Amino acid sequence: MKSITIYTDPSHGWAKVSLSELFKLNIIDKISSYSYIHKNGLNAYLEEDCDLGLYLKTLDAKGIQYKFKTLHTNKSSKIRSYARYQLGINYINPFYKSDKPIDVNLNLL
Repeated sequence: MKSITIYTDPSHGWAKVSLSELFKLNIIDKISSYSYIHKNGLNAYLEEDCDLGLYLKTLDAKGIQYKFKTLHTNKSSKIRSYARYQLGINYINPFYKSDKPIDVNLNLL
């Protein structure tokens, strides 16, 4: 059974997922810029309202069972300071600007 860590703060939540898993599930380009990517370029933090749902539906479709582990902070989560996810929906949008670009070599995934 797959364990998914959910990080929450008082107003939102994110699931930590490796970019290699998103690549293997063929959804790496379907994640929105509402999610975040860690500066190490290895993990994405999928926002709970849309991107996490897509991830869970994909796991369900492949018959992968999962459970959640939730970590909560009463302060604003540090995830909010990470770079916006740019490998997906907004990646090819020339009008999207990020102040914290993350380089990810997809060949390494």
